[in-house]
Amino acid sequence: MISETRRRLKEWGTWACGGEPMLSSMFKAIRGGRGAQDLREMPAHIGEIDHIVCCAPADIRAILIKFYCTGGSYYEKAMALGLDKRTFKRRLDRADYYVHSDLDNRPQSASIPVHSAAHRRKAMPSGSAARYLAHITTETS
Repeated sequence: MISETRRRLKEWGTWACGGEPMLSSMFKAIRGGRGAQDLREMPAHIGEIDHIVCCAPADIRAILIKFYCTGGSYYEKAMALGLDKRTFKRRLDRADYYVHSDLDNRPQSASIPVHSAAHRRKAMPSGSAARYLAHITTETS
């Protein structure tokens, strides 16, 4: 169900932010947030979502990171990406479905989904969505 995918995306976003999405990056660094830590600690179920986000096309990846990994209202998140609320909602639904479809299509025994060669060329390395988030949070703080 898509609701289960959204729950997993929320869990990934919370983990990627160090569990404290509303704190500024400075306070997260002081308290030891994920941006300052080695990402090898990532749980497998979070890693699956992270890998899918990293392999997503740039527009989908940006929506997922902005919505699930940053604080603020729906309107603020849309404005930060230069979108109106309606367009942001439509793109978020498309991004959620992208993740949901990838999870549905992967083999049950595989922990990381297999992607086409085109996805691998454009994909961010696994675990880098959280590093990217730490980078953009630092720039905007």
